[in-house]
Amino acid sequence: MIVELNNMETILSIPTYRSQQIAITVNTYAQNFKRFNHTVPIFVFDDSNETQSKISEKCLLDLSKQLGNTQEINYVGPIQKQLFLENLQKRFGQQNARNIGRIFKPSYGGNRNFSLVYTLGKTFISVDDDIVPAGLFTNQYDTQLKEGIRPNIISKGSFMYEREIKHMKLVEQDVVKGYTKFLGTSVKDHSSKVRTGKRISDPDVDSLGVTTGKLEDRVMKIVNGRISPEARIKVVQTHLSGDADMDSADLINLFVETGVGDILSGRLPKKYIIEKCREAITFSNERLTGAVLGYDNSEGAIYFLPTNFRCEDFIWRVHLEKRLDIASAYTEHVQTHNRSLLVRESISQDWFNELIAQRLKRRIRDSIKNVGRFSMEFHTPYGVSLETAKDIKRRIEEKYNQATKKIKSNNKSSVNYQKFVQELEFILENEIISPKKFANKLTKVVLDEFSLFNKTAKIWPKILEYVSEMKEDLPILNLTKESLKN
Repeated sequence: MIVELNNMETILSIPTYRSQQIAITVNTYAQNFKRFNHTVPIFVFDDSNETQSKISEKCLLDLSKQLGNTQEINYVGPIQKQLFLENLQKRFGQQNARNIGRIFKPSYGGNRNFSLVYTLGKTFISVDDDIVPAGLFTNQYDTQLKEGIRPNIISKGSFMYEREIKHMKLVEQDVVKGYTKFLGTSVKDHSSKVRTGKRISDPDVDSLGVTTGKLEDRVMKIVNGRISPEARIKVVQTHLSGDADMDSADLINLFVETGVGDILSGRLPKKYIIEKCREAITFSNERLTGAVLGYDNSEGAIYFLPTNFRCEDFIWRVHLEKRLDIASAYTEHVQTHNRSLLVRESISQDWFNELIAQRLKRRIRDSIKNVGRFSMEFHTPYGVSLETAKDIKRRIEEKYNQATKKIKSNNKSSVNYQKFVQELEFILENEIISPKKFANKLTKVVLDEFSLFNKTAKIWPKILEYVSEMKEDLPILNLTKESLKN
């Protein structure tokens, strides 16, 4: 299954479920590739329903006609995915149907798993459909910005309100150059020119990769530590500006402080602006994100196992940390996240899920049994205690009480606080009910999740082997060829 790097093709993968904007994102990257003279096929993996996917397909076909054969665009939508799953189920039997369906179910992780199998033997760059290949900078961007940064600092930046950054322009970045410089190479190929270390330290992130809810100045540092010069750089990402590296805790805290109604729909009035940044190579990366992920997929990868609480990136990160032969890199480039508000749950529900995910992540980290090249197996995890359930309830009640006080003291934003209070009431009355019932419910969820983790560990390597045999026959729609027929 191993492919020599110099024979590998680099592709751009865009997972999406938003038919309204996917063609815009594809065109943005197509123009970026043209500007910097790169030939990179684009693969769109569409998780939307049948009706919305037809809209996506038509918009992308129209774009293909505009671009002609200068940009290859491939589409993997519901029809292609169903054909692929039928092939898998024929190969592995009905007894594995549920687990296969779980691995590839419409979700953050499931859609990225399609990316992994369709790009096997290649290097890929994966960007979310609300990312743009340009950065927001506090000063005019040039190479001088990297001067004056202390050796252990890889980026500096600030969170600023939108009204403060109206004069700033996005600066387009040669992102392909940054990714391909590192992907598939060894640490020793760069150690004399690029700062190396054990990990990245981010003051706004805890050990589980969860942001702490502070939207202030940020300095990311590299922690000293040995890294094998022979380690292969399999994971690469750019720095992020805009709505970057934020969890719902950030949104919740800012809403309670300001009462700005737009925040309840997921819109953040503060943006992260980069002051300075540079390249770095580390053993692990606590800020690993699938939103701007580059990966050397010549041999395959561990799954983005869909969980009920969005722990997919964390599973990837933990797996990579257990492999001493693999390293991660940051490029010196910046991409911007323009957080899409389409098809999003309320931030209250997102935050509730994140509180649960924190507990699940601890169990993932504490329960690792075996680490394979493409999988992990786990011991049966400990259950969710009554104290843990009470702590989650207490955190929600704390925000509930803060917002309730704001209703009485702030007439201008009282309607927004009232809506927030109602959302939290729904969670307390329908999701938690009582700490004891909630603890029992979460314990069952955790046990079910880990059971599926272990089943996936057994079948995923077999799926990769099967795909390596039939990858030329993977169901896919080449929209470039389709557009040239008419």
